[in-house]
Amino acid sequence: MQVSTKLVAGLWAICAIGFGGCMTEPVTPAGPEAAPGISYRQGGVADFICAPTNLVPTMTSSTSPSGLVTRSGVYDSTYEAWQAFDGNNNSMWISGVFQTPAWIAYQWGDGQRFVTSYAIDFVNGSLTSRAPRDWTFEGWDGATWTVIDTRFSQVDWQGVERRAFNVAFPGNYNAYRLNVSDDNDDRAGVVVVSMGRLEIIGCPWVITPPCGDGICSPGETLASCPDDCGAPHPPPASSDRAWM
Repeated sequence: MQVSTKLVAGLWAICAIGFGGCMTEPVTPAGPEAAPGISYRQGGVADFICAPTNLVPTMTSSTSPSGLVTRSGVYDSTYEAWQAFDGNNNSMWISGVFQTPAWIAYQWGDGQRFVTSYAIDFVNGSLTSRAPRDWTFEGWDGATWTVIDTRFSQVDWQGVERRAFNVAFPGNYNAYRLNVSDDNDDRAGVVVVSMGRLEIIGCPWVITPPCGDGICSPGETLASCPDDCGAPHPPPASSDRAWM
């Protein structure tokens, strides 16, 4: 029997028999919290679902209130990268000029996050040549950057526009970055990129898939789970692992 419940953090979860420690209260889905989320089955033991939220706090500097914002460069100190995370589309990050790639990143100081999507707000008006065109979205595991989503030919931006993207290969990472290899200027490479806001969206907990279920799941590696990731496996049935 499954029960729809509401977590303390305001996210939806579905707790099944065998999923210990689910201290929640039954509620009726309504309003924005009833938005579509991610469904994940852990080895047939339990399903849970969350309505993803922006995982980056509203930043007031590169390190406040928590975490760390870094970037490849900046046009000048008026347009520092943390302003892409300040929740205010009247401010923006503008990259250094003629720096390819132009990247912006956020790292949590208290562990990994499971990110499922991200969103870019372009707010620079008629200067749409500064909108990102080609990029990779990458996760940092403490040692290497892994490409988890790739986008090409993002053109025809409006002067103020938000675009959201699902992550192709979600997993658990300490930091995420948007790594832009081209803007919408006709010249090759990045002339300059501007961004009003970057949202990094997902579940506020680490999803640890079970090792030994025969599925090399997001978050598992050859080192952490050789039984699942050490040799080719048939693709999982849709009932074993599903993303919504």
